[in-house]
Amino acid sequence: MTEQINLKEIEKKAYTSFFEDGLYEIIFAHFMLVGFLSSTLSETGVSDIIRISIYVPIMFLGILIVYFGKKYITIPRLGIAKFRDDRIKRINKLHVYIIAFVVVSVSIAVASMTGNLNKNIPMTIIIPIILFSFFAIAAWYQNYPRFLITGLLYASSELIYVFVESKGVVLGKGLLAYGVPGVIILVIGINSLFKFLQKYPKVKVEVSNG
Repeated sequence: MTEQINLKEIEKKAYTSFFEDGLYEIIFAHFMLVGFLSSTLSETGVSDIIRISIYVPIMFLGILIVYFGKKYITIPRLGIAKFRDDRIKRINKLHVYIIAFVVVSVSIAVASMTGNLNKNIPMTIIIPIILFSFFAIAAWYQNYPRFLITGLLYASSELIYVFVESKGVVLGKGLLAYGVPGVIILVIGINSLFKFLQKYPKVKVEVSNG
């Protein structure tokens, strides 16, 4: 019985280590900073069509951060772990959530810019709740509490933008609402990645001449 419990703990620790590389924080920081770029372009008078054509591809390209990061940074250090089926499903669902998050975010932004968003809906409250709920569910489902920090920063970004806009600020709304929270998340991610690289040095495979 003791051996079985220890094996479960080892498997759980290996699964948790999969998230220690900070790549998920980095990709969500990427999304936030793309929002900063979009807002800045809007503030400088760039048309919505040009703005969408710039930031949408950049946002989707950010998904590659996780793919190549896991392939060339995480896996060479942790190896290819054989998790239980429920663990694998959790990881796959998280990646689906990220893609869905991008699609929903882009859809809301486009609908808002094209005037197809119902103005009677109090989006100022709904959007932050949706954003935080997404990260809260991911934090609980993936046993990764740090997602809650990202969720709070995402939720606050929408509230900050509305507040700054209500004060008549024309330039710098995107910097305060998306740029600053995005940098905070990015710092968390890079710091986690740095610690991960120190904790798990890349294993060199020795080739025997014999």
